[in-house]
Amino acid sequence: MKFNLDWIRKTRRRLSLATHTSTEAYEFLLFEKRVLNVVRENIRYIQEDGIRQFCQVMGVIVEYADDGWGGPKPNHAVLLKALVGAKAPEEFLFALQVVLDLPFLGGRSNEAPQGYRARFTTGIEYAIHMSDVDVDLTVTQDQAILHPRGDPALERPLVDDALQTLTGAAARHFTDALRFYQRRSEAEHVRSAESLRRALEEYLRTRLSNSKGLSANIKHLMALLKEKGRDPTTRNVVFQTFDLLDRYFNENSKHADGAIDAAENEYLIYQTGLLVRYVDRALRT
Repeated sequence: MKFNLDWIRKTRRRLSLATHTSTEAYEFLLFEKRVLNVVRENIRYIQEDGIRQFCQVMGVIVEYADDGWGGPKPNHAVLLKALVGAKAPEEFLFALQVVLDLPFLGGRSNEAPQGYRARFTTGIEYAIHMSDVDVDLTVTQDQAILHPRGDPALERPLVDDALQTLTGAAARHFTDALRFYQRRSEAEHVRSAESLRRALEEYLRTRLSNSKGLSANIKHLMALLKEKGRDPTTRNVVFQTFDLLDRYFNENSKHADGAIDAAENEYLIYQTGLLVRYVDRALRT
C-alpha cells in the first residue's frame, strides 16, 4: 500500500487524533523528519564538490572524513547537520532547496534505475505528498524547485506547463519568480513580479525571434494571432491581459518601489503561466 496525505488524514480522524496533534508546527515537524529520511538515504550520491558548494552557500565549515581510499574527503553528514539545525521552516526549506540544486553522481544502479537525482527528487515529492504543509515541488529536466503549494487546481497545469515550455533566460527568470515568492516578504514579492516581467519579455523575444521589448512584442504577437485567424474576442482578452500586466509590472516592479502581497504575487505567477500556455499553443497550430 502506498500511503498518502489523504490516508493519513482519514486514519487520524477515525482514531480521533487530528484535533489533538495536528497543528502547523507539528505537521511541519513531521515533514522535516520525512525529508531527513530521504536525505539520509541519498546523501552519498551527491558529488564531493556539491558538499563544498553547500557549505559555502550555507556558511558552514566543510568537514572532512578519511574514507580509506586516498585521504580525507568532504563529509556528507554536514548536510544533515544543517537541515537538522534549521531553526525555522524557512531556513529548512532554503537548505533543502540548496541540496536539490547540488550535482549528483551520474549513471544508474539497481537501487536507482531512474538515476540518483531522480531517486532523490522522487523521495522528496513523496515526503511532500504525505505531509500537510504549504510546500510543493516542481521538477523539470534541469531543476527541482520548491515553492508554496497554492491552489492545486491551478498550479499543476499553469506553473508546470510554464516551466516545461520556457527555455533559456525566460526559464531562469520564471524560476527566480517562484523562489522569490517562496520567501514571503513584500520586497521579495516585488522581485518576483520583476522576474515574471522579464520571463514574459524573454519568452516573446524567443518565440517571435527578435530583440524587442515587452510592449513592442505584445503588438507583434497580436498581429500574428490575427494572421492565424484566432478569435477576435479571445485576441482582445489576451491583448488586454498582456497590456495590463505590462503596465502593472512597470508601476509596481520595474523600479523596485511597488507594493505587492502574496495573493497578488500568486495571481501574477498563474497569469503569466496562463499566457505562456496560450501563446505556445496558439502559435504552434
